[in-house]
Amino acid sequence: MSSPTTPHHPLLKADEIDTAPWRTLAHSLKPEAVRTQFSMSDAVGMKNIGVHKSRLEPGKESCLNHYHLNDSEWMYILSGTGTLILIDSSPSLLSQHSLPPGSSLSGPIPPPPKPEDLPREERPLGPGDFVGLEGGAAAARYSHSMIAGPGGLEYLLGGVKTSPNVCTYPE
Repeated sequence: MSSPTTPHHPLLKADEIDTAPWRTLAHSLKPEAVRTQFSMSDAVGMKNIGVHKSRLEPGKESCLNHYHLNDSEWMYILSGTGTLILIDSSPSLLSQHSLPPGSSLSGPIPPPPKPEDLPREERPLGPGDFVGLEGGAAAARYSHSMIAGPGGLEYLLGGVKTSPNVCTYPE
């Protein structure tokens, strides 16, 4: 691997990845959401992009359902199965369907919907599947997390690194 003074060669071999020390990460807002991962991009000194090889144990959730306001993110499923959980938490204060009948924007603003009332979509995941999530306000349409199936889930996770990285959690 690399040291602070000697950068790693840009080629990171599969055996280096498999034998490297992987980190176990629990989500700070949902401690039961635990994944194990190795940051391949950090190992080769990349600063503006993150690419991680990640594993979820059977039945574990990857993180608290979220979307990024600045960062784009992607996942590529290597092995196992799971479920992609998508929640549409897009801002709806100005849409016609969110206003109670007979109200207008000049009156009181209705409260936001409860998390359990937001539209939810579940999609099966398997080897070779790709999930691409663009950052920004429109990303609220696809707030996301994954849950591993009975055999666990192994995937590549990547995205851009911007500062600050602003995450929103609809749940």
